Amino acid sequence: MHLLIFLLSVTPLAQVEAMSSQDPVDNVYAMLTRVMKSDATKYFDLVLEPAEGLGTAQVANEPSGKLGIKATSINAMTYAAGVYLREYCHASLTWVKTGGLNSTSRCFSMTGNDTLPKIENPLTLTRRMNWTYYQNVVDSSYSFVWWDFARWEVEVDWMSLVGINLALMYNGQEAVLLRTYKKFGIDLTNASGDNDFFNGPAFLSWSRGQGQGGVGGRDSFPPNGNGGALPMWFIQGQEKLGQQIATRMRSLGINTILRGFEGNVPLQLKTLYPKANISGSGTNYLLDALDPLFTNLSDTYMQDLVATFGTDHFYQADGFFSHKSGPWASSANEIDSINGEACQYSAVINMTYIKGCTTGSNRCEEYNTLAEAQAKCDKEMNCGGITLQRGTYQTRSARETTPSPSNEPSVSWLITNDCHGPPPPPPSPPQPDHDAFLHSQAAYHGLTRTDPQAVWVYQTWIWRGFNEDKLSFLLGWLEAVPPSKHLLLDQTAEYIPLWSRFNNWTFGGHPFVWCAMLDMGGGVGMFGDIELVAEGSQSAFTLPNSSMAGVGIDPEGIDQNPVYYTKLFDSAWTPTDNTSTYLQKWSTQRCGKESDNAAQAWALLGNTVYKHDNAQTFEHHMKYCPTTMPGGSGWDKPMYRPSWYNYSDLHKAWGLLIDSTKDCDVDDGFIFDLVDVGREYLSVAPCTARYDALVAATTTPAILNASNAMTELMEDLDTLLQTSGGFLLGHWISQARALAKNSGGEDDADFIEWNARSQVTSWFPLFNCNSSSSSLPGLWDYGNKAWSGLVGPFYNKRYQIYAQEKMNLNPDDPSFQQKLQDATISKTVQMACNFARIKWDGVNPPATPLGDPVAISQQMWQKYAPV
Repeated sequence: MHLLIFLLSVTPLAQVEAMSSQDPVDNVYAMLTRVMKSDATKYFDLVLEPAEGLGTAQVANEPSGKLGIKATSINAMTYAAGVYLREYCHASLTWVKTGGLNSTSRCFSMTGNDTLPKIENPLTLTRRMNWTYYQNVVDSSYSFVWWDFARWEVEVDWMSLVGINLALMYNGQEAVLLRTYKKFGIDLTNASGDNDFFNGPAFLSWSRGQGQGGVGGRDSFPPNGNGGALPMWFIQGQEKLGQQIATRMRSLGINTILRGFEGNVPLQLKTLYPKANISGSGTNYLLDALDPLFTNLSDTYMQDLVATFGTDHFYQADGFFSHKSGPWASSANEIDSINGEACQYSAVINMTYIKGCTTGSNRCEEYNTLAEAQAKCDKEMNCGGITLQRGTYQTRSARETTPSPSNEPSVSWLITNDCHGPPPPPPSPPQPDHDAFLHSQAAYHGLTRTDPQAVWVYQTWIWRGFNEDKLSFLLGWLEAVPPSKHLLLDQTAEYIPLWSRFNNWTFGGHPFVWCAMLDMGGGVGMFGDIELVAEGSQSAFTLPNSSMAGVGIDPEGIDQNPVYYTKLFDSAWTPTDNTSTYLQKWSTQRCGKESDNAAQAWALLGNTVYKHDNAQTFEHHMKYCPTTMPGGSGWDKPMYRPSWYNYSDLHKAWGLLIDSTKDCDVDDGFIFDLVDVGREYLSVAPCTARYDALVAATTTPAILNASNAMTELMEDLDTLLQTSGGFLLGHWISQARALAKNSGGEDDADFIEWNARSQVTSWFPLFNCNSSSSSLPGLWDYGNKAWSGLVGPFYNKRYQIYAQEKMNLNPDDPSFQQKLQDATISKTVQMACNFARIKWDGVNPPATPLGDPVAISQQMWQKYAPV
């Protein structure tokens, strides 16, 4: 269906009527005026001529001197404007912290007058696939949580310029849930403790259906709680904000995806409706979709949702929809030895690897020791042996009887006996599972009873571990929904694709979006296989009978690696550039003009951090020195260190960016890149050496020397990060406190800051700062950030705690390592608890950049040059 038809078919509520009464082209003029900070009607001649197809735009010089854009959809029009700004004004269009949209002023500096640059030849842009999708459900916590409409306005403008036409709109759903449950006798505003259904603001993503309620609520804020997890000013403000966001998105051709009813319910419901099929514990309860109460709740919720926000007929609803644990909890693939004998393995076979993974995907299960890997392989019928590759022991498929030669240092061990028994007979064609069909059908009808045009958008994250034994469940699940009313998100298609499972099943013909996740926890780091993003999405799209309907990005946090994501957005259109040409143009857009130094720097980055290599993985998010800790998570496991490039080449790329400052516009975007590349180099190179020295040190003088060297690096890195607006803890905190102040909740500003600080440190908020616990809370470090205000004051303190405890203990004690880990963790948890309770003074850490990024980069580049 043509995009314009979607826009005209939204429910005619007040906010939608206000939008549709305006000429949609006027909305594009208004967007370009905001972006260019000058009246766009003076420079552009925009014409909308709806036609069949997915969207086409023609760009040409007009006799009037204006730039003409004639398009068949609003989305094609805004994307064409964005391509023009990038290609002919050398503008960079990225997230605000990574540079934003301010470089569009280059249009006028290039001509030297009040006109736009001319294009050489008319340009035609054609959409190749239906959808360009944006967002992960947890972005609303890791990135968007403190935003007001002014910030959202810039975001939606950016979305339109890069071609996004389908995105989540999750703000404000708590108000709908509040009203829904009140009709069923439950007042969620007075819930507390185990009765909390809502999390605190920084953790709302996980009480919306991710199975973690009661986290970070106001009632748990020390020293004394204050009635209910979520303040009413926040709930009401987010509802109004959601209405504003939805209206603006629709006005620019972007379809909203609202959250459907997922069946996670408050504990009080189980008490009031004891006969209902509700299961769970703690603060996580699920209502079976086949229960009549599910029908009543979903209808009440959906009717309020649509009445509040209007609809474009897309609803995301994830979950099991069953009181059971689900078929993914079974372990049909694990066995005891069928023949009663242990598996025997060959001697080590050097320079080989065994093809295929036991998981059925291209990501094998990894273990730290050969014994651990063999113990797992012994129990898996489809395991044929072990391959040691890049520092990890991986269980490999039984399909190959001989290992394959390897071009890298890897070795293999093959199973040599028949411990798994004879090969099983060919399986019968799997039949759709009836129970899965019924639960999927019930969840789908929970949408269509209110909106007969509903399209069910489903994240497929929980399907990533599914193998052949789960195919019946998947077939039943899919059979319940008409393919035209389904849209599946292949969330990690760049590394763990689901579309290619089961002999390229492409989700049984149901439309899917090829997504790139890359980032988890909103972490900071430069990595990602750009060539894979370009090639992988095209392989899926061009497959015969492919059901791929679009591309999308779903990182768990934004403000990182914009070069990676923008490449995927462009792949939805023709023409599109190859990777080398794309990086050349990107260097010009980030510089503001053509620069040999900038071009060489980005070419090097394309061959280092963004290199095409199967060691790349989005799971590097918790593996970065300096944000991890000895005995904690990540960097104490060398197998997770970037292994696919030489760190000296990254240092060279940083130097080339420093040299290009004499050519380039040193604006926010350029500064972000300069600091980001420096941060990456300092993280993976000198920090590695200093970390290893600290861990290896055994005498007091050696520990002191290593500790002082680490402190020097951490303080230098914090100073560098302070020069860019993309890496400031102070900005995160100031946004949080401003939201409370500007929304009528100033009395809750300390509570909001506690949420903000907790999420990026311990993740789970800590309550007892005198605890002597020797274990880290769950999800510790998951939301870590290499930000100024954290690297020096927080992460460095963890290293100093480790060093001090190491000197306090006797290294000859047989329990030395365990005592060191216990003491380090205990003191670190106490420190993190106290850090989260600090009240920002408005100055430190700074909320705006400080220092000269070029001079400081030059100093650091020389000081930490490879030896």
